[in-house]
Amino acid sequence: MPLKYEEDQEKEVSLMYIGMTRAKEYLSISYSGVSSFTQYFEDVKQKEPTFNQ
Repeated sequence: MPLKYEEDQEKEVSLMYIGMTRAKEYLSISYSGVSSFTQYFEDVKQKEPTFNQ
């Protein structure tokens, strides 16, 4: 079952930040669908071709 998005976008950003900063050596992010988060990751991926190594 997919996870539901929080109603409060600030809380979503906070949860994403907490999850990302817990990585010790390696962080892998997967996503699907369209949202402000996925659009942001797509923009970053296009600007930084080294992300897909």
